[in-house]
Amino acid sequence: IQQLLLYAARNNFNAGVRMDSVDLLTQQPTNAHVREALLYALRYDSNTGIRLKALDSLGPYVKDDVQVRDTVLESLMSDANPGVRIEALHLLVPVRGDSSVRIVLERLAAKDENRYIRSQARTLIGQMPEMN
Repeated sequence: IQQLLLYAARNNFNAGVRMDSVDLLTQQPTNAHVREALLYALRYDSNTGIRLKALDSLGPYVKDDVQVRDTVLESLMSDANPGVRIEALHLLVPVRGDSSVRIVLERLAAKDENRYIRSQARTLIGQMPEMN
């Protein structure tokens, strides 16, 4: 069943079927194949709800899984939907001191088109200790 869900999460043309598949897969995010399918959904799914669902289920892994962190950073920088970007920003708060996160936050604080994201990035930078 898991193999069918993994396949449907990536390959079904029906967004409802993809959403249901991702929803069921989020119950096992510790499984490497499931996590990979969730990362794929976050990066490539055209449906905002599916990307948000994948993002939400990947949240607990941002701190310890560099691949998850990098994909969340990618979503923060380039997702077309501001809601996905804002959720990605919130998930990165616990790792805001990471050098890759800091670089992205500095870029967003300086020139992001979204005023809320720009403001939140500045706030997070202000909460970080100075780097020597």
